[in-house]
Amino acid sequence: MLCAACNTIFTETDGVDYKKRRKHGSHPATWASLVLAANKGCLICISAYRVFLPYKPRFVPPGKGKPLFTYLLDFRRAQYNPKPYLRIFCRCISGIEVVRAEVKLFPYDMFLSMKQLPRDRLVTSFCSELKSSVDPPESRNDAMLFVLAKDWLTDCLYAHEECHNHHIEQNGVTESWRPPKRLLELKDDSVRLITPSPTQFRMFATLSHCWGTDSNFLQLTTGNLDEFRQDRGIPLSKLPLTFREAVDITLRLGLEYLWIDSLCILQSGPGSHEDWLSHTSDMASIYSNCTVNIHAHNSASPFGGCYSARHSTQHRLVVGPTTVECTWGPDPVVNSRNMSGKTWVLLNKDISGPKAIKSASKLSSRGWVLQEWLLSPRVLHIGTDQMFWECRELPFASESTPDGLPAYIEENWMPKAFIFGPLLGRYLEFSVEAGIKEDNWYMILKDYTRRNLTFPEKDKLAAIGGIAQIISTLRGGDIYTAGLFRSRFLSALLWAVHSGHYQDPLVCPATVWRAPSWSWASMDGALSFSNCVESTTMEFLQLDPHDEVATIEDISVDLIHPSYPWGGVTSGCLRLRGHLLPFDLPTRERRCVDTAHCIEAKEWIKYYFDDPQWEDDLTDTYRIMPLISRWYPVEEDGDLVSRCWGLILQPISNSSKPRSFRRVGICRYYDLEYDWKNRSTEMAIDVL
Repeated sequence: MLCAACNTIFTETDGVDYKKRRKHGSHPATWASLVLAANKGCLICISAYRVFLPYKPRFVPPGKGKPLFTYLLDFRRAQYNPKPYLRIFCRCISGIEVVRAEVKLFPYDMFLSMKQLPRDRLVTSFCSELKSSVDPPESRNDAMLFVLAKDWLTDCLYAHEECHNHHIEQNGVTESWRPPKRLLELKDDSVRLITPSPTQFRMFATLSHCWGTDSNFLQLTTGNLDEFRQDRGIPLSKLPLTFREAVDITLRLGLEYLWIDSLCILQSGPGSHEDWLSHTSDMASIYSNCTVNIHAHNSASPFGGCYSARHSTQHRLVVGPTTVECTWGPDPVVNSRNMSGKTWVLLNKDISGPKAIKSASKLSSRGWVLQEWLLSPRVLHIGTDQMFWECRELPFASESTPDGLPAYIEENWMPKAFIFGPLLGRYLEFSVEAGIKEDNWYMILKDYTRRNLTFPEKDKLAAIGGIAQIISTLRGGDIYTAGLFRSRFLSALLWAVHSGHYQDPLVCPATVWRAPSWSWASMDGALSFSNCVESTTMEFLQLDPHDEVATIEDISVDLIHPSYPWGGVTSGCLRLRGHLLPFDLPTRERRCVDTAHCIEAKEWIKYYFDDPQWEDDLTDTYRIMPLISRWYPVEEDGDLVSRCWGLILQPISNSSKPRSFRRVGICRYYDLEYDWKNRSTEMAIDVL
């Protein structure tokens, strides 16, 4: 719904610029009236309230003829703004800072007609009648919410064709069923550890949570394993709050079994390391076989709980899409410019959209959680503001939009079905040809490297190993070595550290060795994989073998878990044969060669060092080894320029291997005359 003041934005013509298809003006609300309208369910006032509340002490007091709030409604469909929007502005005391809230507008018929979309099978058929607002309960553990959650689960299990578990029969199991090594059997007041039989199918939930810095909570150890297995089990009162409430959620969903890492994997005592390694290799199976994964977004530790209390007014501010009709009428000068009679759907993506999951969520920054999310067929997010649901057929539903949202609502978000569809089924039911695109793997890595790990020295490769294991299967057994797939190994070496990511954490090589220097896993912080994709897909061409100007003679690694190549490594060596060049070329900041006059030298280089200190301390010991070379047209005169992607290397003086180098960065090297081979020395080297 909209309040009377907000409704006038779409009905009154004062301030309308028909030519530019926009309207700006003063919003008549005071702070008190805005709060009142928000509490009554006005979507626009709710959106403004949520954004402006932290800034309220700094508002510029409204003076004579100067309103507290102004707005801009823009229907233009420019390239930089493909969807109409409404923005509410409020100026703070500084006189410079302006705070704004935004609501997106979508044509009603487009919003409801999913078949128009290229990804129509990935989105739900939105209900024909939009609920203008919802009235969620103040309590997070209200029974009404879990009636909704159980409905989502039941519909998914028995009504969703995309999500249906074809391999699971009503009273039996198949070869695809592989239970976890241990499960928690749930009672109202206790939990008991069991060893599930592979011949007896059990539906179970998994919990994704933050460990935090305080490890002083009950965990499974060699010493208390027998106590966990006793018939009486472990009283719930001994578990931290997040675990107790996860048990409650699981039971409300109608499930009797739960998997929690710290209660199902030995955390200390004899045999705990081997048990951890064994479970690490089972992560793909555990999460892809679970019935639902519960994401506890609200707590930074096991002590914070799943059910965070809503703000005193916040429970009234969970609102779904609403509709409004624009009745401005025709342009008095050009009668054809008529925007009246068109119905729009208004949606605040920060409330109902995908961004709402990550807002104020500690869990979304955890490295392990990425694969837990991608591997699970269904995810129930217990969010900061509201509860959300994801499955293959219903990629984004919430308390405010219980029937789901179209995938195109969020420009910078895709449902995981599109990114990593094969993992959404409980079992791998599709052909290898369907596979996973190269850039999807790099999309996952880009997200993963921006996340945090408590123990990166042992978890960096392990925490994404389940995803790598399934991708390897989908690619017909593509060999995976220290984070890189063999089928595109040379291009996979071209990950990079790019400057200018001001929001990214500090990026640098790990202080404790965990991977060879040629692996992205040797780095801490956010990385870019655009060169990995560009070097093989430039101008939409697949990589030709003749474009590879280096060859791989040998790759050797020592695995932490000998039978699990998707986990950690203790050493690694890459033997490359190629052309070694001195690092003495002109440099350019320009990122591409567009026209002939862009090039002042016959050859030049753009480099990306893995550590900024290495860039500041350029040395004549650095060498370049080109890996991939592509001819790139120069637009003005039709000439071609050779573009090479390669490694920047530094000799290792104290290595037992002759001609040993470590990677210190990558480069893009441009050569108008393709003369670099004449200046190089061909040899085989070891990169450690």
